[in-house]
Amino acid sequence: MTDEIPMDEGVFFDAEGKDLIDENDDGFKLIPAGLYESIIIGWKEVNSEGDEYANGDEYRGVKLSFQIIQEEGGFKNRQLGKKVFTFHSDPGKMKKSNTALATICNAVGVTKIKSPEELCSIPFRLKVVVGKADNGKEFNWVQNYLKMESPDIKADDATEKAPFE
Repeated sequence: MTDEIPMDEGVFFDAEGKDLIDENDDGFKLIPAGLYESIIIGWKEVNSEGDEYANGDEYRGVKLSFQIIQEEGGFKNRQLGKKVFTFHSDPGKMKKSNTALATICNAVGVTKIKSPEELCSIPFRLKVVVGKADNGKEFNWVQNYLKMESPDIKADDATEKAPFE
């Protein structure tokens, strides 16, 4: 049996009597630092227009969505994301973005792409670390992208501060 949403009388959804998310639950559970077999499952275009965090920078690019596909570890289907820029007004951020995108392309074995779609559904490994924000809150951060046949590298167990992106 599935929990289908009935389409009664033109109503898409009726929230009355349904469970609500606890206001103290941010819905985010950390993944332990480590290497995870993953694929890129999608992407969307991003730009600085309307981005409250742009801080005056101008940029455009894509946000890639990664999904863990490995069975072991209990994190299958967990998703993480990464913005990569095709243009950024800050040369340092542009260089970091070029390096990240080149590393992702290398990890999936594609060197020239016409569309981010060409990166999707090809298995590779993510190196995930646990970072700590200035406010002390921990978060997951993708530190590296590796080919499936790459030798294991040690993922730092300690938390580390992620660079400003």
